[in-house]
Amino acid sequence: MKPDLLPAPRTGSGTENDNADKVTHNPVRDLLWSVFGPSLLQCDWSATPERDLPQLTPDCVSRAGGHDCEFTSMRLGFRFEQLWHHALSACNQPFEANLQINDGTTTLGELDLLLPQDDHTLHLELALKFYLGTADGWVGPNRRDRLDQKLRHTRERQLSLPQRAVAEGIPLPGTTGPVISRALMRGCLFHPLHDSAILPPEVHPQHWRGVWSAISRLPEYLDLTDDSPVWYVLSKPEWMSPAVSSFAISNAEMLDYLQLHFRHLSSSVCIARMNFHPAEGMTPAYWDEHERWMIVADEWVQG
Repeated sequence: MKPDLLPAPRTGSGTENDNADKVTHNPVRDLLWSVFGPSLLQCDWSATPERDLPQLTPDCVSRAGGHDCEFTSMRLGFRFEQLWHHALSACNQPFEANLQINDGTTTLGELDLLLPQDDHTLHLELALKFYLGTADGWVGPNRRDRLDQKLRHTRERQLSLPQRAVAEGIPLPGTTGPVISRALMRGCLFHPLHDSAILPPEVHPQHWRGVWSAISRLPEYLDLTDDSPVWYVLSKPEWMSPAVSSFAISNAEMLDYLQLHFRHLSSSVCIARMNFHPAEGMTPAYWDEHERWMIVADEWVQG
């Protein structure tokens, strides 16, 4: 049996998320974190589930987590969308998903979600993103994705698509009243361990805040004489929400693992610094995430 308490990782203010922090079962935690976790955005076109979809409650979404969500892709972005579909269905919210907008033989784009409300239709664009702050901006772990480009594409292309469709006389199925377009972005921004990076104004001040470092600079931070188990290496599917584990590894073990990884591979490694909770009653000892880290190859820093 796992514990029933999950503290959230640090946000910009050090506060905890009230909805996802009481669940340790991974599918339920991912589901709650996808819907109610810290937003990466705070701007006039960002979505807030509590405001825009008040019918989605933590209790309703938690109950949905008891049923298996069958993922059709290993890609995190698709899994994130499917978790949202799962939550909407469980809370009896009608929706149209992945709706292609075609003008004759030309595809103008695709709408992630159309959600009819009492007096309007909510158009929601979903994204799960992880970016590392550099002197040249915020970039993805594989350097093929940039936060500034994602923000511009979302604002100028994706959110304007319903208005362009209406202007072209293209009907939007299932809509009620005017269409209000919003973007919902979850994920983590990794701030540099040895430097600073400027945040775009659209970023929420209490976003999920992580740390990144090049592998060669990491030993400067670690006390290799401390053999306390404090780290956990995350597989890609575990990136979505804060980690809970029955074990952790020490500074030296984690550094050995990372150095071996980067001797043969260049892919970034996501790790979590963990807090230990001793056994209590019927609940065994466990570790939960305190801080998210991304470790990159030295070549990554050079671009």
